Amino acid sequence: MTNIKSLETKYKDIIYRSQLEARWAMFFDCIENKKIYYEEKIFNLGDNIWYLPDFHFVCDENLWDSADFFIEIKPMGGATKLAIKKCKRLASFSKTLVMLIQGFPNEHKVTFFEYNEDKVVKKKADNFWNKFENLKEHAERASSYHFTSRFDKIR
Repeated sequence: MTNIKSLETKYKDIIYRSQLEARWAMFFDCIENKKIYYEEKIFNLGDNIWYLPDFHFVCDENLWDSADFFIEIKPMGGATKLAIKKCKRLASFSKTLVMLIQGFPNEHKVTFFEYNEDKVVKKKADNFWNKFENLKEHAERASSYHFTSRFDKIR
């Protein structure tokens, strides 16, 4: 995998570490009855492993079985062994769902790490967010949006 430096991008007065994270923030804005926090809290997961998840997602339970979960965003194919280890550990530590999303809102892979009966269960789904019919147009818009500058402001 080629290591490409991410480009900080501003979206709604928040500076994201990458355009990919800003695209996902733009996409998440279209989901109703939720609160999203960007890089809200750093976790000490033991063994000198620290983790700052990209998003903390709090939503209506009708959207997802878990109303409170974490999301990590990576480019397609960018889920390293360390990223996977951190997601598993966070799921175990927080006893909640962790989503590792690779790719753009319109084309992505999701790996779920869910704490269940004293162990973390791993599940995969391609284009998970596209199963919500009302979100497809938003996924296309967020994926194709052209950021005009490093600190582009989207309304």
